[in-house]
Amino acid sequence: MTNLICETLANLKVEYFVIMPDSMNSKLLECIRTNTDINIIQGLNETDVITIASGLNLTGKLSVAVIENSGIRSICDILTRFETSHHIHNIYLLSSRGELGEENWWGIMHKRVTLSILTELNILYADVSDIQDFAIKFPKAIKSFKTEQISVALNLTSTFFQSI
Repeated sequence: MTNLICETLANLKVEYFVIMPDSMNSKLLECIRTNTDINIIQGLNETDVITIASGLNLTGKLSVAVIENSGIRSICDILTRFETSHHIHNIYLLSSRGELGEENWWGIMHKRVTLSILTELNILYADVSDIQDFAIKFPKAIKSFKTEQISVALNLTSTFFQSI
């Protein structure tokens, strides 16, 4: 099934994953690392990730920023500048903390806060529940992103990571 993720990314000609690894997305990143030719660049923090991904996208190199949803809070200033002042957009894959059943006390509010920020900045978002859902929604995210009018965030839920 993980091949479907890799096939989807290859068919859409994704060239770069700019990542801030976390405990949830490690299996996804290992799948990408071992099964595709996608270049992986690791940032030291979420600000690095968004700025590197933005630069690559501005030069026509299709890139995806991969961070935990809590990272949206920590990059709020630069994200706001990029979205509202400079109209620089990205595609985000977010490891989703704070869902129903969250076991970590520190993760409880992550999803609610993330979604309020994404909504306020007019960033399209959708939950992705499994690999099949990814194969359907990721191409749609690319289409919206390629209008050069909006960023798109896909919240990769705990059930998505369980399906890998």
